[in-house]
Amino acid sequence: MKQGLFTTLLIASSALVMTACASASDLGILEQDPLPEQPTAQASQIPEIIDPGSLRFAVEYEGANYFIGTSTDKKMGCVLAYPTTGSNWLSGCGLLGGNNAIVNTSNGTGTQVLLVADDADPKSLTGDGWTQIHQNIYLHR
Repeated sequence: MKQGLFTTLLIASSALVMTACASASDLGILEQDPLPEQPTAQASQIPEIIDPGSLRFAVEYEGANYFIGTSTDKKMGCVLAYPTTGSNWLSGCGLLGGNNAIVNTSNGTGTQVLLVADDADPKSLTGDGWTQIHQNIYLHR
């Protein structure tokens, strides 16, 4: 009985690990090593839900740095954006795995940021006024 229970737990654990690995592939940028010359996120602006070690610099656009990462439990993809000067930053996280649009977040001043999976169809996710600033990031102002 103990061996059967162990085998069942091992299979269930393996399935969870494989699911987590498959979900991480939604954002290929997370599989890249950070480059030393790229900007890094300011620790004071990283919400507790986001794993600081997972953040990868994605793009600088119109005076703001955009980062992509995961939640501390690795179940969510996250976007973090903050201006190179000022304090009007934003962040958001959404579940990985199976969703083209991972998260759509706003800073309350009319700026929206949409984080999408690598293979997302942008035409089905965005309308007029959206600008693609990175493979995984769309911006609407």
